[in-house]
Amino acid sequence: MRFPSGRAMLHALPVVLRVTAWAFVLAVWAALLFAYLLPQDFRNVSEPYIHFAWLALAIRVIQPHLGLALIPIALISAFIRGRRLFFAAVIPCLFTLVPWLLQYAPKEVPVAPAGAAHLKLMTANVMILNDWYVPLIEQVRQNKPDVLLIQEFSPDWANALNAELGSEYPHRVLLPSATDGSGLGLYSRFPVRNVSNGIAPGRAARPQQRVELELSSGRVVALYNLHLKSPRKAADVADGRLAFAELLDALAAEQLPFVVAGDCNFPDTAPQHFALRRLGLREAHEQAGQHRGATWPARGPLTNVPGLRIDHIYFSGQWTAISCRTGGFTSSDHLPVVAELAIR
Repeated sequence: MRFPSGRAMLHALPVVLRVTAWAFVLAVWAALLFAYLLPQDFRNVSEPYIHFAWLALAIRVIQPHLGLALIPIALISAFIRGRRLFFAAVIPCLFTLVPWLLQYAPKEVPVAPAGAAHLKLMTANVMILNDWYVPLIEQVRQNKPDVLLIQEFSPDWANALNAELGSEYPHRVLLPSATDGSGLGLYSRFPVRNVSNGIAPGRAARPQQRVELELSSGRVVALYNLHLKSPRKAADVADGRLAFAELLDALAAEQLPFVVAGDCNFPDTAPQHFALRRLGLREAHEQAGQHRGATWPARGPLTNVPGLRIDHIYFSGQWTAISCRTGGFTSSDHLPVVAELAIR
């Protein structure tokens, strides 16, 4: 019995399927080229540009899923020897999936330098409408961070954490908000000084905390508690990008070793992440975490897909991350992040 050749099978496929496969592959190529070639000017808040930036970010967010969708096209093309379609599909497939899959590779845990001072951080977006305080409080007591950073910090959360954790964290910088999710809270075992609730002086925007901590060794470091706006609409995209531009300027001028932590509302594929890396920052999860470290959404069918890591702990070059992990469910839509850093 003689089987038809791959070329005959290819031509036997319904034309509509081949056209659809080519259209999807070319659309993925166009989307990725657009997302990565669009110039990134975080201070440009003109309406056309913001919509382009919004679209580019959305493409970067879903790029692993675009790669997954290309797998069956590449496999079928390889089976029927459709070489052009195979190579057209496999290149963006590898581009989108290889970095994603490499996150599952085992990492060698960095070793703290001899005589290093340590700082254990926990950051958590508690969700302003959430009134179940016990899970987070239990995780704080279990992990025993030196500093606890809270986003979407409300007056009710301030009352609950002050009552339960106040004696353990005597140094506090609290800026609760009951209305818009802009509230921030900082609880520290270490002395705090030079508090600022705005990165850019005079700008009327949601606060971003900067404090100086005196570690147990006497070393003074800067700590930023960050919560950029979620890119749900164009105005929020503009606000978040402008706030991020101001953060970049502040970090470039920072004289102290520093840590930036909080709900950044961008994943590790976003241009903001690469801008921080170009500035010399490193991320705790990339250095010492395991797997993808997804923090949002915390529960439900989308926990693992897309399962985005939008809560980050970044740090300047003087630090080394020796551990990083996501915490357990706290009744928020975000999972907390816990990291231990060491400074030379």
